Amino acid sequence: MPISGTGRSTDRAAGFTLIELVAVMTVLSILALALVVGTGAGSLMGSDRGSTAGSAARTLENAVRTARATAFHTRVPHGLLPRPDGWQMLARDRDAGGWRPVDEGQAAGLGWVINGTAHFPVPPLAETPPRPLVVFASDGRATPFTVDFHTAADRFHCATDGWEDLACARR
Repeated sequence: MPISGTGRSTDRAAGFTLIELVAVMTVLSILALALVVGTGAGSLMGSDRGSTAGSAARTLENAVRTARATAFHTRVPHGLLPRPDGWQMLARDRDAGGWRPVDEGQAAGLGWVINGTAHFPVPPLAETPPRPLVVFASDGRATPFTVDFHTAADRFHCATDGWEDLACARR
């Protein structure tokens, strides 16, 4: 029976349509994902908040992703070199026949164990050109390596086979 003047029926049951429910669920899913990503709750190392070694491992993961992507997109090999103040990103300089600094890192005060060999970096000599321990080729592959970040309180082990992303976990 139509409502007078509108031409619409009053027999329609109150509720939500399937499209309305899907739209609401999509919005809630996006908000939940933003919350997880924003707080870092989705990290494999979620319990390392405030951990110096864990922070250094996350920073190195980001540096590896950046170096790999930059090498791939610029078609110029990049590398990482442990330094007393952390790590340094280098780019291959074909004109000079060596490597040039690109970026300074942030893993200060930590020991590195790279491929089983301890590295407590020393300041570079002015006449010694920098040379990375880990190289990222322009085709996406990298030097396979493992890195252990350690402090008195905790230790993180990071590893890659050269093709996969660097994966870090508390030890």
